[in-house]
Amino acid sequence: MKEISWIHRTILNHCDISTVASYVDVLQTLKAKIPTLIERVLQSYAGAPVGDAIIQLMKKPWDPIQPVLNQNKPKKLPGNPIILICPSAPNQNTMSTHSPRLRFWHNSLSSMCKVMNIPVHSEDGKDSSTIEGCLDQMILSIRNKVNELKNHYPNRPLILLGWTIGALIACHIALQEPVDGVICLGFPLTGVNGSRGDLNDPLLDNKVPTLFLVGQNARMCSTDDVEDFRSRMRAETGLVIVGGCDDLLRMCPSKMKLENATQAIVDRCLLDEISDFLMSVVIKLPSANASAGVKVCTPIKEEPEVTEETWKPEEEGKRRRRKPREYSPELSPVRKRARHHIQRQVCLDFITNKK
Repeated sequence: MKEISWIHRTILNHCDISTVASYVDVLQTLKAKIPTLIERVLQSYAGAPVGDAIIQLMKKPWDPIQPVLNQNKPKKLPGNPIILICPSAPNQNTMSTHSPRLRFWHNSLSSMCKVMNIPVHSEDGKDSSTIEGCLDQMILSIRNKVNELKNHYPNRPLILLGWTIGALIACHIALQEPVDGVICLGFPLTGVNGSRGDLNDPLLDNKVPTLFLVGQNARMCSTDDVEDFRSRMRAETGLVIVGGCDDLLRMCPSKMKLENATQAIVDRCLLDEISDFLMSVVIKLPSANASAGVKVCTPIKEEPEVTEETWKPEEEGKRRRRKPREYSPELSPVRKRARHHIQRQVCLDFITNKK
């Protein structure tokens, strides 16, 4: 701790402005991961003008777009659906409050609908069980929660959401329980036994609308494989490929610098895609339309529009044939020229009004 405090004081007192700015950026990044250690480092130089200035600077929000995104949250979905978060491992809180990013996801999803976590614990509070036993227990806990929600809220749409392994578990649950949609964030298409999507893969028989959100640089699935996989599914599917992102949909710094974006902006774009997908799913459900008070109206038959005849100039070299008129011998040529002048003036006024 003494060495870290010495490095902290040395950088603040003897380095130039650009180096100090980079150092503050490093402190902000480490504060999100190890807040206790960074707080001790900052307090070690408290009392000095430079140290107090850095402490006040660290208290301000580092991402300038984050307060704007927190104020402008996604709109609430009709039908009051429920999103059930499928965990990726036992004893895991998927939307943990310790991660600012997951907390942002939880708050944004909560603004659209109700979000619920599934606490899954191993048998007798021990982690020494086998992988198959943990997986079976997780699936059993999720199925029990789905049945419980369906019994308490039969008219509310139920959506399963999972990250990586949790997305794969959500797809398997959709084969066994009546859910209305599945959202897969980083789908692991490649497993221990190879790639999924064979002819005997049960996931291909899934009939629940599914949305896949995968990163371009994901290691557990390639864009071509996931596109081929979803094209052979019987369900209505959607695919969102995020450029420069990994399996957890985290964009690399070079891509963020190229696009002039932050991770919060990327996450908000993904949340907008999820909102559009859920809107299309909820609208098709009759129970959601009934609870939202949507009225189906029959279209009114519109009368055919009467098209007005427009004046067209005569082609050169051709004259319009007119019916011969019977003029009385009392009509003078001057009268004829006056009538022709009035008719031409009316035609010119009509063209001007139409334009």
